[in-house]
Amino acid sequence: MSTNLKKQKTTEKVTEIQIGEKTNLVVSNKKENYLLEVFVFIISISLATLLTYCSQYLTVFSNILERRIFQCLIYVGFIVLALISLALIGEFKSLKIEKRYLFLNILYGLLIALLFTFFIGLLPLLINSGDRNVLVIDLDAIGFKLIFDVIFVGFGEELFFRGYLLRQFRKWFKHYDFFAPLVVGLIFGLWHLINGSWQQMIITSLLGVSFGYLVYYLKHCNWLSVSLGHGIYNFLLYTINYLPL
Repeated sequence: MSTNLKKQKTTEKVTEIQIGEKTNLVVSNKKENYLLEVFVFIISISLATLLTYCSQYLTVFSNILERRIFQCLIYVGFIVLALISLALIGEFKSLKIEKRYLFLNILYGLLIALLFTFFIGLLPLLINSGDRNVLVIDLDAIGFKLIFDVIFVGFGEELFFRGYLLRQFRKWFKHYDFFAPLVVGLIFGLWHLINGSWQQMIITSLLGVSFGYLVYYLKHCNWLSVSLGHGIYNFLLYTINYLPL
């Protein structure tokens, strides 16, 4: 009897040690994941800032084709940066698009573009209509602007800010992830201060916060919707300058 009791006690001790080791391993993995996420965040923000500063060197290129290629490459950098960052923090699957909702995703994008264009671009122009310089129609410039804004700017900025950053802050805030779109939107606005003005920073902050909360609240509104909405909005805002209003 005593021998069996000793064996039982020994087994219980071993079991306790194993459970303790497993618990420590889980805690260790959480710490490692958190450190990795912080590291990826710092590197990604630094590289995004560097890419933005690169746009200041567009004047180096005298050839318009070279200048356009350089502009596109900057936003390709944003897309690659967002994809790598999402993969490193284990959130690449968040980019998955369900085929049955693809049309709805695109429809949301078009509605976002039209609404923001009307209230931010067209309505102020109609209210303050007066003397202004109307651009001469340039099909080459319009064609490039369409491709550049919709594909490169829209997808580049939204994949990074509403794709990667929003996902990361929602993970960090956990039960308070309601504030994640607000923080990311403000970062988005401050980021535009690098090559822009305070006025542009305020407008882009409002846009960024709005895009973030649309993704947060609106069912089936995702990174694809705001990417299309952002890109088409930028393009429509540019084409308004051709309207004789």
